[in-house]
Formats: sequence, C-alpha cells, structure tokens
Amino acid sequence: MQAIEDCEFLALSNRHLKQLYERYPDFNITARKLLQQYYRDAEKRALLIRHTNAVYKYHYFLEHYAHLANRVPLKYISSFLGITFETLSRVRKKIANTPKGKADFSKITKAQTG
Repeated sequence: MQAIEDCEFLALSNRHLKQLYERYPDFNITARKLLQQYYRDAEKRALLIRHTNAVYKYHYFLEHYAHLANRVPLKYISSFLGITFETLSRVRKKIANTPKGKADFSKITKAQTG
C-alpha cells in the first residue's frame, strides 16, 4: 500500500479485530456497516468499468469524487477508472475545450455506455 499524501495508517490483526468485536458489540455493528458500504462502492466501480465509455467514467468520477480531482495524480485516476492515462488526457482535453469547460453528458445514454 502506498499513500499519496501524508496520513496515519492503522492496522489490526484478525485476532485483535475479533477481540474488539466481542468486547464492544457496537464496534462490531459499525465495522460491518462500513464493510457493507465498501462492497457497495466496489460493486458500483466494477459496473462502471465494465459498462461505460471513458467520457462517462470521468464524468462519474467528477460527480462522486470531485474532492480528489486535484489531489490525486492522473495516473491513479485513470487506473481507478479502468482507462489508459492517454485516454484520460484526451477526455480531459475534450471537456476543457467545450464551452464553460463542461461536456454535454446529457447525450450519453445507457446504450452508449454499455
């Protein structure tokens, strides 16, 4: 695992995690809810990668992860979206060259993204 910003990273062994679950039932519930959210997000990302075009993928990223757009290097964004760095660069250029810097995503239909 590699961090792209300064951060604190905490880790627990499986044994210690089980002890926390047993000792603090509320922690067990909270941790399981977080895990469920993680799996929902992973499923959405998997569907996004399989069923959409590059423009839609980047638009989705900007809608849901705008706070990361200027913090994460483009090579990681392209990897997250399942497109090449070069394709991401072309999409960003296309968006930048449209009026007001916004592409018309309303014309992207489900048929085009499948």
